[in-house]
Amino acid sequence: QKYKYEFVQKAFDLIYDNTIQGDYFEFGVHRARTFRFALSQAKRRNMKKIKFLAFDSFEGLPDVKNNEKQNDKFKKGLLTTSEKVFKNYLKNFRFYKNNIRIIKGFYKKSLNKRLISNLKTNGTKACLINFDCDLTQSVDEALKFSMNFLQEGTILYFDDYFSSYKGNPNKGIPNIIKKRFKNSKFNIVEYLNVGYAAKSFIVYSK
Repeated sequence: QKYKYEFVQKAFDLIYDNTIQGDYFEFGVHRARTFRFALSQAKRRNMKKIKFLAFDSFEGLPDVKNNEKQNDKFKKGLLTTSEKVFKNYLKNFRFYKNNIRIIKGFYKKSLNKRLISNLKTNGTKACLINFDCDLTQSVDEALKFSMNFLQEGTILYFDDYFSSYKGNPNKGIPNIIKKRFKNSKFNIVEYLNVGYAAKSFIVYSK
């Protein structure tokens, strides 16, 4: 967790230094460790307007039929934390109580057009997006959804960048990213490598 904490600290330094307005998205919140890192770093910089969106099934990993082909540790139901327990982890961050929004459900259903419309109506843009949902299908669904809220300077963090298919870029998360940005109005540049398997990027306009 040391590497994650240092990354979140540096990411918020960059966001603050460049005056990048926007909200924090996290896909796969589990025990709220990284989520709390983000809350802490925002508070340190007195970022009062930032919203924190937590996307999770609260039932662990879904069954996508090839879970263990991606990684033999990606078993259905792994990484389960209930919504109640997640909220309890945030009890010391009551100053951001009204800034936190939980979107519960498996992404195939929860990341729908209604939610996109709702967020767009509120003018939502992302400053930092944390993809920590392990499975390539989940990352793909989360990234497809997130493309609606990118802006110049958005930071993308992929916690399991090299964890699926033994790091094969033609099958795993690297391939998902390449596919999603192929016909996008945005492009990405590499930012920081984190720990043994994570990688981050910065979004810019083509």
